[in-house]
Amino acid sequence: MIKTVRDAWQIPELRRKILFTIFALLIFRLGAAIPVPYINTSGLETYLSAQSGTILGLMNAMSGSAFSMATLFALSIQPYINSSIIIQLLTVAIPALERLAKEGGEEGRKKIASITRYTTVAIGLIQGFGYYSLINSYGLAVLTEDSVSHLHEEERPLRVMDQWMYHSRLYAAANFVKTRDDMDLVQLNSFGCGLDAVTTDQVNEILTNSGKIYTCLKIDEVSNLGAARIRIRSLLAAIRVREKNQEKRTVVSSAYERVVFTEEMRRDYTILCPDMSPIHFNLLEAAFRSCGYRIDVLPRAGRNAVDLGLKYVNNDACYPSLIVIGQIMEAVLSGKYDLDKTAILISQTGGGCRASNYIGFIRRALENAGHPNIPVISINLSGLEKNPGFKFTPEMLFKGVYALVFGDLFMRVLYRTRPYEVRSWLNSPPPPTTGWWSFWKPRAPRQWFRT
Repeated sequence: MIKTVRDAWQIPELRRKILFTIFALLIFRLGAAIPVPYINTSGLETYLSAQSGTILGLMNAMSGSAFSMATLFALSIQPYINSSIIIQLLTVAIPALERLAKEGGEEGRKKIASITRYTTVAIGLIQGFGYYSLINSYGLAVLTEDSVSHLHEEERPLRVMDQWMYHSRLYAAANFVKTRDDMDLVQLNSFGCGLDAVTTDQVNEILTNSGKIYTCLKIDEVSNLGAARIRIRSLLAAIRVREKNQEKRTVVSSAYERVVFTEEMRRDYTILCPDMSPIHFNLLEAAFRSCGYRIDVLPRAGRNAVDLGLKYVNNDACYPSLIVIGQIMEAVLSGKYDLDKTAILISQTGGGCRASNYIGFIRRALENAGHPNIPVISINLSGLEKNPGFKFTPEMLFKGVYALVFGDLFMRVLYRTRPYEVRSWLNSPPPPTTGWWSFWKPRAPRQWFRT
């Protein structure tokens, strides 16, 4: 290889080409390292790092990250590539260029190459000006959540279960932003799932309670930046209106004070529990009642419960959460219960699942419906929340396990015979002649747990 390079260097024409190539590379790298003035390059780099899957990310990759640093040669070779494609297409559409390409020989090819270079300069000027104007159009400095999350003291507990590091940084960043008049928060969110619904609700709550404006951009929309631009422009317009009107705001703590279920409440409070398993929960209701709790397992969710779930729960949350919260809100708003003596019971897993935050969804729904005074009791085995008025006792645990075992038994029998039923017995009225489960449903719990 060394001999090949030495031999090539001996040929004057090749030597000139090698020197020209090295010189061009040096000039390009120099231009790719010099940023243009009046641009916040760190903010631009942070923004483009989040656009890796978009056309902006592709442009940045093709420029060797010069695009994200707003350098002199940030457009890289893209104008030349575009110019070459345009000229090749025009040689078919314009007869003069077609004759030049086909009949002009070597001289014709040189003229086309010269036209391509001039077109490259024109395209580069137009793209560069547009790029520069776009960056400066908003006049904003972009910071990531981890650059400010450490600048404010933690405010805990939150309404939601805070167990993920990225989400914790978002909450901390929101708590810092709410204290600043010269900062606003724009949250980039995924296409939507239970955990994203939890996070967006909490960040929104932290900011809006202190008079700040919350803006969320979904990253599945970045393929069409028009929607994102509209939201950013709307945010800027709203900020200008507030500044013009000199609106005052009060910064409040994001720490959540929950209503505790006390010993006094246990005596006369009705505890509502959503029905998550028709057979098991009927037996569990009787087990809890036999231990001194006035438990009401709610009827199965219908269309109205689903509609209420859609109304009071972030619609990016999972469908089961909509049904569960919809059941509860249907009962709360039914007028059947004295809401000054009503509590709600919900399980809480404590794991990295959105089910751990059903309790947060419920509390948010109750606040939005105007009933923040209703205590929400968490059933969990990891000590997440404690309520003096609701405690596990050996008797309760024994009866609960008893109910679950027999619930499994009844469920297996029911599903084993279901394919051979002439009529559906599960929803039939209680007379014994209508089916074995309709007969046992109201009788078995009272007989086993003596309620």
